Amino acid sequence: MPTIRLPPGAGVSHFRRGVRLDGASVLKWALLASAILCPASQARADYRLHVGDVVEISVARAPELKQRVPVQLDGSISFPMLGNLPIAGLTPSEAQARIQAIMATKVFRQRISDGRENEIMIDHDEVTATVVEYRPVYVNGDVSKPGEYAYRPLMTVRQAVALSGGYELVRYRMQNPILEAADLRAEYETLWAEFAKEQTHVWRLKTELGEDKNLDRSSLKDLPLGQSTISEIVHVEAEQLKARQENYDRQKEFLQRAIALGQNQVGVLTEQQKQDDEGAQADIDELQRTM
Repeated sequence: MPTIRLPPGAGVSHFRRGVRLDGASVLKWALLASAILCPASQARADYRLHVGDVVEISVARAPELKQRVPVQLDGSISFPMLGNLPIAGLTPSEAQARIQAIMATKVFRQRISDGRENEIMIDHDEVTATVVEYRPVYVNGDVSKPGEYAYRPLMTVRQAVALSGGYELVRYRMQNPILEAADLRAEYETLWAEFAKEQTHVWRLKTELGEDKNLDRSSLKDLPLGQSTISEIVHVEAEQLKARQENYDRQKEFLQRAIALGQNQVGVLTEQQKQDDEGAQADIDELQRTM
């Protein structure tokens, strides 16, 4: 089913905050909502600024002050002559009035071409603050191109669906809630089975390291799995532990025999070296006697 998530503060007659369209009557309600139009002034009055909106502030006689500022996570904007000003929850006109009231108390020192400074008394009517970017609309469900789309004032549900490529009835008809529930249940059980496997895997590794000898089955008892499934998982890890232990024992025995054989060879070579040294010394003694 299509789901449309809208920027908080969107026009009531067009979008309500947190609107989610789903269920069998989604087409009827979507078309009905998109058919209801309200005057632009009402939509603008209903819109409330929120995190993610971008406001452009400009001063008529000081074009260098023109700047776009986003509404930050704390609901405020940051502007050189305003500091941090909270505006989240205000309508655009209320935000502009607050910005104008503060800016009208400021004096802007403008540096002119000859190096001198020109003081400008900012007038209330010279300050404008307009929303130039709105938080996006998210369309999901039985549409051709689900995703994020730019929100515009007076946008209707029908227009949002049109931006996402229109309704994809074939996709809806292909989705069987019963089959989806079965798939989700299978995925749910698969994930728990993976969890149980990891638990027994940790036990096997600890056992191999000599840290743990007995599996704590109480940690597996409360899992939403059948006892046969849990027993099979434990059996597989236990068999692998047994095989690895036997392999370890064989390798250990082989290395012990190799060490013993090496030690014997060292003894033989040491004795042979001793005999060779004695023979060499006898040859030297014989040579000295004949000279």
